[in-house]
Formats: sequence, C-alpha cells, structure tokens
Amino acid sequence: MCAIHQPNLCPRLTAPAKLFAADTWIDLDDVRSPRGDYQHRTRLAALQDLGRTQWLSIPTHLPQGRQPTIRET
Repeated sequence: MCAIHQPNLCPRLTAPAKLFAADTWIDLDDVRSPRGDYQHRTRLAALQDLGRTQWLSIPTHLPQGRQPTIRET
C-alpha cells in the first residue's frame, strides 16, 4: 500500500496511522502551497476550554509574486 500526504505544520492523528499502515510513504511537497490551508499554520485549543482556540502560524512569503510550492515554503 502506498500513502501520499501533503505535509502540514501539525498533522492530524490520521497521518501517523496512515504512515504505519503504508508500505511506501510519499510526501507530496512539489505542488503549490494553497493559501489559507494548514501547511504553515495550525489551530490550537486550550485543554481547559476547547471552545477557545488560537492560531499558530509560520510566516511565509510569495517569491517573485507567485504562489510557492510546499517545498519552497
């Protein structure tokens, strides 16, 4: 079984499960990094109050005015 995954800053728990179930693992990082997606950010919640969330982001920029690939980001 082959698993293909776009890397995220903080992957969900399904990503390690997919990794361990696969014979071959491929990081799909040569596609365009979608703006507003989870490649460079994640939402964190307080354990005491799961309704209160906060974003954790890594700043990125658009080199030469274009949308970079995940690898370039």
